[in-house]
Amino acid sequence: MSSLHERAGEVLLAALSRPVAERDAFLVSACRGDQELLREVGSLLMFHEGEGAAEIEPFADRADFSAGDVFAGRYRMITRIGRGGMGDVWRADDLILDAPVALKLMHSASPSDRSRILQEVRLARTITHPSVCRVFDVGEAGETIFFSMEFVQGEDLAALLKRTGRLTSERVLEIAHQLCGGLAAAHAEGVLHRDLKPANVLIDQDGRVRITDFGIAVTTSDAGPQLMIGTLGYMAPEQLTADARVTERTDVYA
Repeated sequence: MSSLHERAGEVLLAALSRPVAERDAFLVSACRGDQELLREVGSLLMFHEGEGAAEIEPFADRADFSAGDVFAGRYRMITRIGRGGMGDVWRADDLILDAPVALKLMHSASPSDRSRILQEVRLARTITHPSVCRVFDVGEAGETIFFSMEFVQGEDLAALLKRTGRLTSERVLEIAHQLCGGLAAAHAEGVLHRDLKPANVLIDQDGRVRITDFGIAVTTSDAGPQLMIGTLGYMAPEQLTADARVTERTDVYA
């Protein structure tokens, strides 16, 4: 019997061949009431189309917070700074560390979603470098699994490019130099990001770069034949096949 991830990959490929307006209805029909499969396909679709992809109904059941609420007895919610198909990201104050953090929440996560979050935290915490976003804590509260990470006061590279247009050659080299340093540190720890793109590159107010979102990262020892996964516009050619092995060059290509 095919694994959940394999079945989700097959449904995803069929969905991608259809017009965007028809995909949600197709996915609901193709998954035939299997909510775990639908969540898995939705997760893969989010990575393919970016965090702005249309949300599938099971992900809409999320908790709402107001500024000042305390979550998990530790985090004072300040403002929501991001929303994707799988959950929200809040700017919060960690009452134990007495420091601002970015708090990533995933609601009603399936077992595969929870496994992916723990994988992201485990891999990200092995990397210590100024150009990689630090992860502090991970936990669960009710139906929500969460982790806190370094709060970067600034914007992501995608937002910067949208706001300013083409960057100067000097600025491009400055950002690229920092990105290469962060990637080299990740690769030295045997971690492949696999979804490097402007939206996953944070730039603070002083121009310092942080690589974030290791949600589909793998170790080099686990980088055997993989299903097609990533964000299409930034995927290396080898990621577009189901049986290729990704390497450090896959990240460099992005």
